[in-house]
Formats: sequence, structure tokens, C-alpha cells
Amino acid sequence: MSESFLAAVADRMEGVLVLEAKGRRSSAVLEAKGDYAAAAKELKDAMSDPLTDAELADEAKTRGKVNDLVKLGEMKWRYRVVEKGQSPRDEAIKVLETAQRYVDTHVRKTATDEALVATVKAEKWAAELSECCQGLALARLIFNGANREEDATITSMLEEALRMREALDAKLKIADTRNSLGALAQKQKDYAKAEAEYTKSLETRQQLPGATEAETKDREQALAQSHVSLGNLFLEMEDYPRALESLKRAKQCYVVGFGATDHPKVAWAVEAMAAVYKKQKAWRLADEAIDEAIAIRKKLQETSDGQQLFSKELEKAEASNTEIEARRASIQDTMRGGAMKGLLGAGGGLGGKGGSRNILLAAKAAAAGKAPEPAPEPAVEEAATSEPSAAPAKEAKETKDLAPPPPQMSLDKAKAGAQKRASRSSTDVTVDSPKAAAPDETKEDNPVLAFADAVGKGVADFFSGFGKKPADAKDDAAAS
Repeated sequence: MSESFLAAVADRMEGVLVLEAKGRRSSAVLEAKGDYAAAAKELKDAMSDPLTDAELADEAKTRGKVNDLVKLGEMKWRYRVVEKGQSPRDEAIKVLETAQRYVDTHVRKTATDEALVATVKAEKWAAELSECCQGLALARLIFNGANREEDATITSMLEEALRMREALDAKLKIADTRNSLGALAQKQKDYAKAEAEYTKSLETRQQLPGATEAETKDREQALAQSHVSLGNLFLEMEDYPRALESLKRAKQCYVVGFGATDHPKVAWAVEAMAAVYKKQKAWRLADEAIDEAIAIRKKLQETSDGQQLFSKELEKAEASNTEIEARRASIQDTMRGGAMKGLLGAGGGLGGKGGSRNILLAAKAAAAGKAPEPAPEPAVEEAATSEPSAAPAKEAKETKDLAPPPPQMSLDKAKAGAQKRASRSSTDVTVDSPKAAAPDETKEDNPVLAFADAVGKGVADFFSGFGKKPADAKDDAAAS
């Protein structure tokens, strides 16, 4: 072959390597922005052709291809960048096993002795092979659901990845594997072990350097994952205060790490926060959190380019949102009805017997998702109004005289309120004896109805967030 031909081949090979390097960098930038479909496309374009036997003998060429395959595999199992109908699990395994095979083929081509194969892999390819083990384990762990049949295989792969990463002293990667071991333990309901592994991962990540902006962002992103893992664990353990604390920290870390409040990974934190608020029956905060998650998921799906991405997670979030809004509406309807009955009271007058207690009972019942029950009459009133069996009439009268009067609105205040409304509507209203509204009366006709409706709405809005801690009061007020 002529020198010109060899030079042309060398130029072509160099050009391919440069193209792949550019594609790799472009993919990393797109991934950081959360455009996963475009990031995966860059990797596919850069590595569209499989390696030939001659190329597999080239260490740089093989390493570049393996790194691209590892990242593409992660795009499939972590971000679900697969065609609709494809399995992220199976597609990721296919890609990562190809990467493993390339490493093995290259080492066997270059090692002078079969006995050296393991040594060369450990010394030169530990980083790439640990990525393969980690990805192959997580593709199974994430998508196997409740099926525990492959747990032994997953454990073996994660332990192998951890061994190689500890030999490399790759702290960031060690923390990743520790977190994955925690996720496996959580799936197995071994909560103590899960918390221990998550905590080890968190402590390792807290020691990561942050001297530069890039290092700080990497550290915050890693910390966010630890806090999300712990938050979901505490949620499953029904330790809601600790769950919320971890998830709020996760959201903060994601925002700092990615420099955006609507990065796709922020959705993991706010979705979990919505789940905690639902458990606490803090429906307003649950509504806010799930709305935020849905907005993030929808924005991501707009750039899906036909890929599956998190379409299933979006569907789940929308179903949760429908449930939350239905619960809030039910509580508000119950509270308005309960407030009206409470204000009119059992005796038909404003603030009649049991009025304030009826409102409170209606509020509690609404928050618990039950129908309100009428308030019991006070025992002293029962004694005063019931027919005495053996006690003298005088004693009954004294008992009645000692009974506190039923809670009623001041007549003067009622008159003043009525006069105000009358002046606005040019309608003469008499309130000398407050009474229940006639069937055809409206709020405009009857000030009692108007007042009851206003109170009902106020109480309903308050109890739609029933179950929140005082610390959440500021957020609740902001949402009003």
C-alpha cells in the first residue's frame, strides 16, 4: 500500500476519534441540561458503526467506544431513552454487555498470556468495567419491581463494582455503589441496612471537593441523590418529618447542582414530597408539589423525540393530582355544609345549640374523609331539659340556671351586620330574631346565609391543608 493511502486512512481514523470525542462532550452538556433524548442521539451518531477486529486492537479506539456504550446504557436504564414499547431494562443490558465484550476482546488480543488477562483488566480497565457492573445491576434492580429472583446477581455485580472502585479510590463512584446497595436493601425491606448504606454514601459525598464551580455542582448533584434516597426510605418507614427534611434538602441540592428549578431531576424530590403530604393529609401542599412535578415532566416530554423517557411517571403524577384535587374539593364541600349547619345550630338560630362544635366536628370529619356527625348536646343542658326521674323540680331549675347560655351572635352585632348589607343591596332586612333561611332564599336575601357561606369557605380552605405542621404555615399562606 502506498504512503498516501496509509496517510489517508490515518487521517480518517483521527477524524473519527475527534468526531466521537466531540459527540461525547456534546452529549454530556445536553445531559446536564436535562435534554436526554438529544444527549442519547449524540452518542448514537458518534458510534453508529461497531468496532472491527483491527479497531479492537487499538486501546484508545476501544476505550472511546466502551465509554460511549456505558453512557448510552445509562441513558436507557436511568432516563428511559428507548423507543415506545421497548424495555429500558433489556435495551440497557444489551448495550452494556456489548461494552463488556469489547473490553474482553481487546485485552485478549493484546495480552501475551491468558494468565495476564485478569491483571490487565484490573490495572487498565477497572473504571470502565465497574461502570458496566453498576449499570447491569441497576437495570435489573430498577425494572424488576417486586421480583426478587435476580437479587443474588444484582448483589454480586454491585459488590464487584465496589471492589474495583475502592481499588481506584474513586470516592464519587464508591458513593454511587453504596447508594445502589441501599436501594437493594430497601427493596428487600431491610430498612436498617438500607439506611446504613445510604448514610455511608451521603457521608462520602459530603467529603467530595468543592474548590471549583464544576466540583461544587457535581457534589451537590450527588448529595441530592442521597437525600432523595433517604427521603423515600423514611416515607416508606412512615417517618414523615424526616422524609420531608431529606426531600427538601434534595430539592435545594438539585437546584444548586443544575442551576435550575425545573431540571428533570428536581421532579424526583417534589414527587416524593407530594407523597409525604398526602400521607399527612396536607392536601394543599400535596397539590402544589404534584403540580410542580407535572410541569417539569411535561416540559421534558416536549423534547422526547418519540422516546419513552418518563411518560409513565408523568401518567402516575397526573393520576395522583386528580386524586388530590378530588379530596380537596370533597373537604371544601363538606366544610361549607358543616359550617352552615353549625352557624344555624340545632335550634334554627344563628349560633344555636352545638353550632361551634358542629363546625369543629365537620372540619375534623372532612379532614379524615368522613361525613360530619352532629355535636352532642352538653351534659348539663341534657340534665336541665330532660324529664327528671326522681329529683325535685326546684333542683332541676337550679341546674338549668347554672347552665351556660348557648353560643349566639350578639344581637347588636347581628343588627349592625345586617344594616351594612342592607345599605349595599338597598334591601330592608330585619334581624330582630335571626332565623334559618327559607328554601328559596339566597345569600343576597339573608345575611345569615352570607355570613355562614363566608365562614364555611374560610374554614374549608384552612382544613384543606389539615395535618400540616406549624412550620408549613408560611407556605400555606403563600398558596392562598
